[in-house]
Amino acid sequence: ANVLGDDDGVPDVELTCSDVSMYTEEGSDMCNFAKNEVSDTCCVAAGGASQSGAGNATEADPCRICANGVTIDTDVTLPDFDNCKEAIEQASFHTASSEMCFQMEIYEVLCCPVLATVPCSICPEGDRIHEEANVLGDDDGVPDVELTCSDVSMYTEEGSDMCNFAKNEVSDTCCVAAGGASQSGAGNATEADPCRICANGVTIDTDVTLPDFDNCKEAIEQASFHTASSEMCFQMEIYEVLCCPVLATVPCSICPEGDRIHEEANVLGDD
Repeated sequence: ANVLGDDDGVPDVELTCSDVSMYTEEGSDMCNFAKNEVSDTCCVAAGGASQSGAGNATEADPCRICANGVTIDTDVTLPDFDNCKEAIEQASFHTASSEMCFQMEIYEVLCCPVLATVPCSICPEGDRIHEEANVLGDDDGVPDVELTCSDVSMYTEEGSDMCNFAKNEVSDTCCVAAGGASQSGAGNATEADPCRICANGVTIDTDVTLPDFDNCKEAIEQASFHTASSEMCFQMEIYEVLCCPVLATVPCSICPEGDRIHEEANVLGDD
């Protein structure tokens, strides 16, 4: 199966379930992530019935965002999706306990915002929030949607997992240091501990087009704007399988014992 899906719009790159297994070390965080996120696509049950998509595992426990419906203009274009309705539908193909469901909760701030009882304090004590800074960036390619630091704070409950995620991921964009110097981008916080993927260089065709990036060089550069301990750095480690694959000493056993891997199946499809 191709991890990138048949409709990913990236015709010159492929990542199969077999690739994920062979180039991901058993016991690593990325292997555990793969077992949770791609087993529905990659694994064939002991009885022989193939699980062709994440939806098969989500009927009893689907990921629900905006459970009470969309409360903004439903035609507004979002990052990664045409509109809120599409984002909600795609979320339902994942289980409520999955990492992907957690990541997609941010769309609730865009599609069905509810004021927090206790707003999330994104910035460290003593710093002030840059309320109008756009968390999505100025070059997100989505001109008609904006998510400000103020939005993230006001519509995210203090103490929630999403608030803790925001404190780690967007504070560099949102916070102005006590001395008055504004942190204008994640790169400012990464000089001492940058996220490094493919530390020894790219070992495939450097011009190959990737999901989200034009090529491996761009993916590596973008990773360096995040800290090594950030959630974004962890997510971007998958590009090492695409850009600088190294055979695992003990390949990741994606599938439960007794099931077999659908080696050519497509894992990260957009359909």
